[in-house]
Amino acid sequence: MNSNTPYKVNKADVVFEKFDDEVVIINLDSGNYYSLEEIGFDIWSLIENGASLDTIVEGVMSQYDSGNAEEINRLVSQFVAELREEGLIISDETLKNKGVKIPDNQTERKATLKKPLSNLNKMVLQKYTDMQDFLLVDPIHEVEYTDWPKS
Repeated sequence: MNSNTPYKVNKADVVFEKFDDEVVIINLDSGNYYSLEEIGFDIWSLIENGASLDTIVEGVMSQYDSGNAEEINRLVSQFVAELREEGLIISDETLKNKGVKIPDNQTERKATLKKPLSNLNKMVLQKYTDMQDFLLVDPIHEVEYTDWPKS
């Protein structure tokens, strides 16, 4: 996958909600749900805006005290790959010419200084499988808005 290829949320199978500094994500296809905090929250915000891997890495380095750029690139690449493997995000070539800008999460999250690089250890996709049966039984996610209601 090209590092300039933009990503977007897989809205066909995924719903999410942001709460202060956490994102809760549900994969309606697998029944798994996830939690992202801190740096994961920031990366998800970039992906919501159609950012490529290069833009995501740039965004992380602009918000965190960047030490080793290669290490940051490696960790962010692994994290984005994990989001793709879980079916939470997909690549979208149609977003290439949209000129995605890095959102100012420092204002949004009331941060005044760059966050410490030690927060990279908090780039964790917390996965929960305890509600799979319940989420997979729910028929709501199987109905297209155009299919219901029919008169």
